[in-house]
Amino acid sequence: MASVISQQAQIYQDRGEYEQALNLEQEGLALEEEVGNEEGIVISHYRIAQLLDRMEKYDEALEQGKKGLEMARELENPRREADFLHQLGLTLNTLV
Repeated sequence: MASVISQQAQIYQDRGEYEQALNLEQEGLALEEEVGNEEGIVISHYRIAQLLDRMEKYDEALEQGKKGLEMARELENPRREADFLHQLGLTLNTLV
């Protein structure tokens, strides 16, 4: 179900409806947490950080990115860690 919700969120994101997309991604995150899908939780944090960045909510995007980065490191997932470092870099670059 979380995957379907994330796909719906992607449609809203593609249409520029970031608030709708964010609401769906947060709903998907809650489902991933409910079932304990750690990989899904990390991916949800990444998608939420991206959306917050696009919505120019940079402080929230950084906070979300840091949470996800910590989780990626705990899972010893270098690919996801790199994703978060990249996203955090993009957000920080905007603030310079």
